[in-house]
Amino acid sequence: MVKQIKKVDDDEIDTDEIGEDDNNELENKDNGGELEDNDYIELENKDEEKELRDNDEEGLENKDKELRDYDNDELEDEDDDEGLEEDDDNTRDKTEREIDNFNAKLVKLEEILSGNLKKMTAYDYLHYRAVHKFFKKWKYDNLSKKQASLHSVKVVYDKGFYKAKQIRIWAKYWIEHGTLSKSLQGCNQKIKSIIDNEDVIERSLLFIREKGGKTTPKEYQTFVKEVLFSQLGIDESKKSISIKTSCVWLKKLGLIPQSRKKGIYFDGHEREDVVEYRKEFLDKILIYEKFMPTFEGKNIEQKNPVLLPNEKLHILITYDKCLFYANDDRPIVWASIGEPSLRKKGQEKFIMVSDFLLETDGRLKLNKNEILLYPEVPVEARKFLRPGKNEEG
Repeated sequence: MVKQIKKVDDDEIDTDEIGEDDNNELENKDNGGELEDNDYIELENKDEEKELRDNDEEGLENKDKELRDYDNDELEDEDDDEGLEEDDDNTRDKTEREIDNFNAKLVKLEEILSGNLKKMTAYDYLHYRAVHKFFKKWKYDNLSKKQASLHSVKVVYDKGFYKAKQIRIWAKYWIEHGTLSKSLQGCNQKIKSIIDNEDVIERSLLFIREKGGKTTPKEYQTFVKEVLFSQLGIDESKKSISIKTSCVWLKKLGLIPQSRKKGIYFDGHEREDVVEYRKEFLDKILIYEKFMPTFEGKNIEQKNPVLLPNEKLHILITYDKCLFYANDDRPIVWASIGEPSLRKKGQEKFIMVSDFLLETDGRLKLNKNEILLYPEVPVEARKFLRPGKNEEG
C-alpha cells in the first residue's frame, strides 16, 4: 500500500512538474505570442508608413496634376479670349461688308428707277419700285421685314399678304444677285404659240411691210384669220384670235404703239416780213389789253377794267379753223421701235370749219333774244368750206 501511495505521489510529483513545465511552455508561448504581436504591430506600422508615403506621393501627384490642369485651363482661356476677339473682329468686318454691299445694291436700284422709264415695261417698273419701298422702310424706318413688305405692297399694288411675301422674295434675290428674278408667267414649255413658227413670223412681217406702217391690231387680226390661217391649213373651227392676242403677237414681231410724227416741214414763219409784222401786232395788242376784261377765281368771273367816259370795253376775238379729212389718218400706228412712218401732208378731200371765238361768250353767235331783235343778222359766224376746184370753197 505504501509503495502504491508513493508511486502515486511520484506520479503526483511528476504531474506537478509536468504542470510547471506546461506553465513554462505556456509562458514561453505567451512570450512568443507577444513577440509575434510586436512583429505584427511593427509590420502594421510599416504598412501605415508606406501608405502614408504613398498617400503623400499621390497627393503631390494630384497637386501637380491640378496645377498643370489649372495652367492648361488658363492657357485655354487665354486662347479662347483671343479667339473670341478674332471672331468679333471677323464679325464686324463681315457686317461692314454686308452694309456696304446693301448700300451699293440700293444705289443701283435707285439709278434704275431714275433712268429712262420709257424703255422699261410697267411690270418691271412696279417690281423695282416695290423692292425699293421695301428696302427704305426696312433699313431706314426700322420696320420689320413683314411690316415693310406690307407697306410697300399697299402703296405699289394695293394688295395683301401674298404679294407682300413675293416682295420679300424679290428683295432677297436682288441682294444676292443684283437683279430681279425673271417672271415665268406664260413660259410653260407645254404651250407653243403659233407666232413662234418661223414661217408665221416671215409672212406676218411681209404683211406689215406691205401696209407701210399703217398696221393696227384689228387689221393684223383680220389678216391672221382670213389669210394666214388659210395658208397654214389650220382648221376652220380654230381660225380665231382676239384683239389682245393680236397685240401680243405684234409685240413679239418687234412692233409697239407709238405716235406718228409729221417730220420736218419748212414754211414762212421765220421770214423777215413775217417777223416784223408779228412785232407790230404784239405792240398793238399790248395797247388794247388795258381795255379788255380779265377773268379771275375758280369760277373764272369776268372783271371789267375801270374805263373813262370816252373809253369803250374791248373784247378780244380770235379766229380759228379746223380741217376734217375724208380719210383722216390714225394718230397711233404699230411700227418697229424708232421707225414710225411719216404722216402724209395731203389727206384727200376735207371740210374746213371756220369760226370766231370770244373770251366772254365763247363762239360768236346771237342769243335767242338777239335773233328776235335782229332777224336779218346771221345767227352765227361759223362757216363750212369745201376747198378745191369743184367745191369752190
